[in-house]
Amino acid sequence: MRHFRPTLFKLVFVPLLLNFLALSARAAGNSHRTCPEGAPTFLGLVGGGARPIEFLDRFVVRSVSQGSRKKAKILIVAWASEEPVETGAAISEELRKAAKRTGVKVEETLSLEPPSSSRELGLWHDSLSEATGIWVTGGDQNRILDFLDTHLDERGLWLQSYCRGIPWGGTSAGTAIHSEWAMTGEADLSRVAPDAVELRRGTGFLQGVVVDQHFLKRGRMNRLWSALMAHPQFDGLGIDEGTAWVFEAESRVSILGTSQVFCVTPSSVESNGYQTRFLNSGESFTRNSTTICW
Repeated sequence: MRHFRPTLFKLVFVPLLLNFLALSARAAGNSHRTCPEGAPTFLGLVGGGARPIEFLDRFVVRSVSQGSRKKAKILIVAWASEEPVETGAAISEELRKAAKRTGVKVEETLSLEPPSSSRELGLWHDSLSEATGIWVTGGDQNRILDFLDTHLDERGLWLQSYCRGIPWGGTSAGTAIHSEWAMTGEADLSRVAPDAVELRRGTGFLQGVVVDQHFLKRGRMNRLWSALMAHPQFDGLGIDEGTAWVFEAESRVSILGTSQVFCVTPSSVESNGYQTRFLNSGESFTRNSTTICW
């Protein structure tokens, strides 16, 4: 595992990028599209617990850079963890095993905490621009969301990486952050109401979607419904432990692992109607233009 190298990477015209993405989504008439149509995106979200081997294999293979063909340069972001060194080492070992199984070479860079100086920010941007795959660990998602709220250009940088085809994977907190409005972890599970859950602006990789994790294992149905009451036009995803929800090219959905993903979509916002389904491990489909559930 290597450390950041001192090369400064800057993205110019971030506001123009974000505006372009928003206009593209609006023109397509699809509230769930984040990137221009045809972008080779890859987003893999694990609900916590054991990470599915078949998903790690797919993530590593997808992370192979187009230049070297046999080498993946994976950036591990352990900012959310209270023990970032141990957490980073654990996922690094799992990725190396996946690389061995799939015949891919892996080089990891571990980022332990959000940059706190101009120099550290430059090193972070360098690693972000060089990565051919990015993994965000579990922990407290507010540590990541605090950074994104403080450095307003960062969401644009992360979206640029995602839209140009760099695969992003994560688990637990590293899953929650990718909602348009993300769960903070604070909620009153005894009731279902718009004010029973706390949400913050997420990365926005999943426009018009709110995601919850550890879903069945920790009984978070009420929390997801409360979030949907706050944003009734959104789709909802509840990803259980040991399970990965994989979203490719903003159209292909697949479920990997040992459990299920709960998916809910509004059938009529005006009448507060919803349609729900459980997605089982092994399922895959190309979604239609209005929902990520089928």
